[in-house]
Amino acid sequence: MSALRIRSSAVAVVRAGPRRLAGWLLLAASAAAVLVNLNPALGEASRRVFTPDVWGVYGLVLGVACLLNAYFGPDRAPRRSELLAATLEIDADAVTLDRGNQRERVPRQKLEGGYLDVSRDERWAVLRRRGADAVWIRVRDVDEGRALLRAAGLAAEQHVFRTYLVSVAEEILTPGARLAAWLVVTYGAVALCWSGSRGLGSDAHPAVIAAAIGLACMVVYAVLKLALPRAALVGTDGVALKSFRARRFIPYADIAAVRADGRGVWLERRGGQPVLLATVPRLSRRLLQSAPSGARLGAATEVLLARLNEAMAVAERSDVSAARFAELDRRGRPIDTWRRALERLARGAPGAADYRRADVTADDIARMLDDVTALPERRIAAAIALAASDDPALRGRVRIAAGACANEALRHALEKAAEGELEAADVELAERAHARAAR
Repeated sequence: MSALRIRSSAVAVVRAGPRRLAGWLLLAASAAAVLVNLNPALGEASRRVFTPDVWGVYGLVLGVACLLNAYFGPDRAPRRSELLAATLEIDADAVTLDRGNQRERVPRQKLEGGYLDVSRDERWAVLRRRGADAVWIRVRDVDEGRALLRAAGLAAEQHVFRTYLVSVAEEILTPGARLAAWLVVTYGAVALCWSGSRGLGSDAHPAVIAAAIGLACMVVYAVLKLALPRAALVGTDGVALKSFRARRFIPYADIAAVRADGRGVWLERRGGQPVLLATVPRLSRRLLQSAPSGARLGAATEVLLARLNEAMAVAERSDVSAARFAELDRRGRPIDTWRRALERLARGAPGAADYRRADVTADDIARMLDDVTALPERRIAAAIALAASDDPALRGRVRIAAGACANEALRHALEKAAEGELEAADVELAERAHARAAR
């Protein structure tokens, strides 16, 4: 991770706090309104359809929607009034912004991601901070943007890129259908709350109470599964898809091509159905027909497509000849015996003659670590060897490889190897995850 100093004509720090605060205030005020009106003396539930407590429920739903957008929505582009010329310095410890009378230092450990946005008329490098604040930096060209991300340790070959996708409901339902579903959920919540408060009194049978609680849990689970946004993690080994209580990993070996349209990015799988990474909610047929032909893709779609193409190019370059690495394999050895043999290899100690006969150098092992087409066991073996090296640069490559891995089980195993805490269960979990993805 090299140092970098550039001068940009426009830099802005876009804060996420105001949007989140507005959502929480709306949610709190609406919850207070509902609690104030939870009084059985006010009448039957059927007479409350247009009383303030129903509007409180509306406010609760709207507050949740605002919070979902604030936490999982796309990064807000900076306003013109927020842009200032600045000097950007990136070193091993922090990213420093110097905007004349304003100087801000962001520790590198507080950066959680970065990407290039070339969907607009200008090119931007975006650094995400933990807490969803984003630093937008105008760059001269794509090469300068990539150099900036690489210096920050956030390039495609260094770090997993996370982006949020629309929910299942937004992907499959048109705007009218989503509005109808919102009304059904809102009025259904009001009806269930009031009927529950009347029917589940102290004299209710325990079985009835248990059935009602079970039904409520099922409804909540279904709503969360349909309404919560999903996430796509783009690494150098493949794409991981995360949704509520579900995980899926698609290695690049299974992807024949990627393409984009007005709905998002499509992964064309070899011998399987294409997978849509939906970045845009579904539109009605009338809106689709009224859209001009040749219209530009959405910003989120273009950012995701560019990062996928870049990560897949890194994966293609990382393929190395693995035939001479057979001596790195575990071959049924206990985890401690295997680790000691790999550590002797890294330090060039006696007992590593088999590896030297195979002409395996430290650079070869580093390339094996970066080879996303290699078996998980060999990448983990390379991580163990490099983590025991006396060269800090080689040890650092293990953490970089782990940070760029989208396969959660393999990333965890590489991180444990970097810390010297790898266990047999970690290796087995990574191999099972790889086998599931290969099916």
